[in-house]
Amino acid sequence: MLSPVDFVGDDFYRGMIVVEILRGLKIPLWDYAADHYGGGSLLAAIWTVPFFLIFGKSAFVLKLAPFCWHLFSLIAWYFVWRPHFPPRLVFFILLFFFVLPPPMITSYSLLNNGYHFEMILWIALSLILFRRFLDGKLSGGKAGIALGFLGGFSSMLILTNLITVIALWIYLAWRRPNLLGKIFYLTYL
Repeated sequence: MLSPVDFVGDDFYRGMIVVEILRGLKIPLWDYAADHYGGGSLLAAIWTVPFFLIFGKSAFVLKLAPFCWHLFSLIAWYFVWRPHFPPRLVFFILLFFFVLPPPMITSYSLLNNGYHFEMILWIALSLILFRRFLDGKLSGGKAGIALGFLGGFSSMLILTNLITVIALWIYLAWRRPNLLGKIFYLTYL
């Protein structure tokens, strides 16, 4: 479990990356990454830049950026659940997750670190694309390229998103093996 010092340290480090971006980078952008194995901290910093430009440099803005990211995640999950539940029920489920989450979830959703909690948006976007592919709204080649790009980009940022990518491929291999072959063929053409 993270201590309050870890929360503040992550936020302020991302804030310093934002300040460096606004003043001009002195070293390559990738060297500012908090961890050598993922670029999530850089995405969080780049996402925070417009908030610094609009609202100024403050700790409140460092919390506002992940709050808006979480809001976009909930909007994406609305489109994931909408085909399966009545829209009113989906709205209340998301309202419950957004307004009344457990305290630790609230802490993580306001943490500007660019890692695990931000993965919620990438999972929702992957599922939306995957459903559009299964419904026939995206052709095999376009779906393969879009899912590959989204899976690769999100896995570069957050390595644990590989679980989502692998789960989608396992589903295709198990439930629709003929589609899996077409995707491989069309994607690598």
